[in-house]
Amino acid sequence: MNSCNNGYATLAAISPPAVDESQPIIPRQFPPEPEPAALAVVQSGPLQVLGSVLNNARISAARIAEKVGGPKVARLARAISLMQAHKTDLSSFLTDDARGRELPSYLCSLAVHMADEQAQILQEVALLASDLERLKEIVATQECGVTPSAAIENAA
Repeated sequence: MNSCNNGYATLAAISPPAVDESQPIIPRQFPPEPEPAALAVVQSGPLQVLGSVLNNARISAARIAEKVGGPKVARLARAISLMQAHKTDLSSFLTDDARGRELPSYLCSLAVHMADEQAQILQEVALLASDLERLKEIVATQECGVTPSAAIENAA
């Protein structure tokens, strides 16, 4: 069953109005046809909104990929392999070796940077989810046969 009727009766459920032949027939006045340029703006509006939302989603995805593919995880792996190489004498490595003495402060700094990147990634994921929700609404509006001008108002 199509849920796009928004609570309105279907055409099959509507009976034609009774005709009163004593009343004169008045020709119906229709609004003038819109200018072609105005019609093009109305028709392209939803596509422009859709394109803008898709571009925002693409940018968010690129930012997420950049952060996830960053060098910080490789640096953490390098620090861990350094500790693994000295696991039998880790205490003397951390106190006597120049690289070992720098390792605890380096790991603290790396943890702060990774936590900051995680917050940025979560923010981008939230923006991406919002853009995807807007795309879903735009597509649903178009599938339900809403007029182009109403779709622009809903998407904006």
